[in-house]
Amino acid sequence: MKVRIRAYIAMGDILGARGNYSGALEMYVKGLRICESMESKPYAAEIYKDIGTIYSRIYDYERSSHYYRIGLGFCKSQPDKDMERKLLLNLGGIDIFMGKIEEAEACHRRARRLLDESDS
Repeated sequence: MKVRIRAYIAMGDILGARGNYSGALEMYVKGLRICESMESKPYAAEIYKDIGTIYSRIYDYERSSHYYRIGLGFCKSQPDKDMERKLLLNLGGIDIFMGKIEEAEACHRRARRLLDESDS
């Protein structure tokens, strides 16, 4: 099952890179359906990040923010510092576009705390 989820994510990434956003969303949703049928919900945070990114590309910042926040929720139940940092940085960028400067700064601070000190 995890291999199928990864395949849908990869297909979504390819379609998104080609500008086929509806196709990318379709692939991400297919992967998400499989993911959500599993107890451990593998890759859920990543898929929600990817869906949020597609919405940010079409300037739907409200939806983008919504999906990034859902992804962050999965990082609490399934800790992944790297994914959480990516989601926070993306959400902070969206907050800037939406004029939410204080929220963007809070996301940035949270993301910085997740950095590995040994990572230059």
